[in-house]
Amino acid sequence: MRTPFMGIEIGKRALMAQQTALDVVGHNVANVNTPGYTRQEAILAATDPYASPGAVGHIGTGVHVTDIRRIRDAFIDMQKRTEIKRLGEFGTMSAAFEEIEVILNEPSDSGIRSVLDKFWESLQELQSNPESEAVRKTVRESAVTLAESFNRTFRQLEEMRADVDTSVRSKVVQINALARQIAELNVEITNARSAGYRPNDLMDRRDGLLDDLAKIIDIRISEENSGAARVTVGGVLLVESQGAVEIRVREDGDGLAHLEWPGGLDVNVSSGEIKGFLRLRDEYIQQIKTDIDSLANSIITEVNTQHALGFDYHGVAGSASFFKGTGALSMAVDDAILGDVSLIAASGNGLVGNGDNALAMAQLKQKLTMSSDPLQPPNATWNDFFRGIVTGLGVDADHAKRMAKNEDYLVNQMENLQQSVSGVSLDEAMTNMMKFQHAYQAAAKLITAADEMLDVLINRTGITGR
Repeated sequence: MRTPFMGIEIGKRALMAQQTALDVVGHNVANVNTPGYTRQEAILAATDPYASPGAVGHIGTGVHVTDIRRIRDAFIDMQKRTEIKRLGEFGTMSAAFEEIEVILNEPSDSGIRSVLDKFWESLQELQSNPESEAVRKTVRESAVTLAESFNRTFRQLEEMRADVDTSVRSKVVQINALARQIAELNVEITNARSAGYRPNDLMDRRDGLLDDLAKIIDIRISEENSGAARVTVGGVLLVESQGAVEIRVREDGDGLAHLEWPGGLDVNVSSGEIKGFLRLRDEYIQQIKTDIDSLANSIITEVNTQHALGFDYHGVAGSASFFKGTGALSMAVDDAILGDVSLIAASGNGLVGNGDNALAMAQLKQKLTMSSDPLQPPNATWNDFFRGIVTGLGVDADHAKRMAKNEDYLVNQMENLQQSVSGVSLDEAMTNMMKFQHAYQAAAKLITAADEMLDVLINRTGITGR
């Protein structure tokens, strides 16, 4: 049998439900500017009806909040993280290519190509004035400048490669820290869910950490039944409900960092910032270093070979090497020539006024001495080979810059789409606030009306005629 107090109970439930819904709206408004916050919604449903014997049909018993739901689209989240990892990779590479372009410093008056041209010009001048000590000193100084340009460029590339390697190590530290934080949140989320709560704010925090992790390294995310996020890298588990696995750094023979799992298996890195750093370190910077070194070695070898065929100011044949060293870092003008410019073998026949060998050295500029493919015969001059290095760098830099720009646009689009679904709209919040406020007021009036009815029933029934 339905009790007289049913109206008060229905009103009470309505008050509690509308108050909870109003609190959820207030929480949304309070976090309208909170980064990573996901709009929440109170889900209202009718409570189980009461079947009263003899009554017509079921009698409603009111309303309650069945869930406080996050308004989130998992597909958009996945698409956003896909673009984030690509942005991390190409954004890292784009910034680094700008630094490499500064190191090569082309085109400029102090770049290797310009300094190399000045060296050939000084040798041509020496061919015209082989007996001039001033011209010989110019040749020596231009050769010193050339060697120093190679030294400086190679050393800066080595330093940059070391800096990139340091960045790889730093990213590993960040990955492990983020993995630990995600694992800790997994524990809190699973505990809350097992107790019957919906830990929406904790899930927002975890999603933010997953976004940060996705920018550094390519991850795959799935959610376990317990609510814990399961994160894998290259098919290997990084985070689960039980905790996180720590990625380690192993050094190779050159002291460079390589990523491995605790069992010794290499980490398969396919995208993200750390992939960009690894590609820069192991592909681009290393290739440019190799090319610069090969160019310097070829110049040293060819110039020394031709220099040995000539005669110095005193008529002595092949008295000294012109350059010493074997590559870009060790390249330098021979000590004997640094101390005595008369030892430059400019003559082709031993006579002081002859500059045929200086001309032959200058004409090496046109000789096909280099090849981009070590299996093919030489097919390029030194200038052409160096121009190819600079052009290739420009193409790679332009590609990375264009890709970074495209990915940045796509990430912004995904974020805008995510905000359209999950973001807080103040207009909508104000509308909901008024709706729940009016419902709360109506529930309060319902309780007042039920109270007045009970007052009549209890205090006034049966007093007529007394």
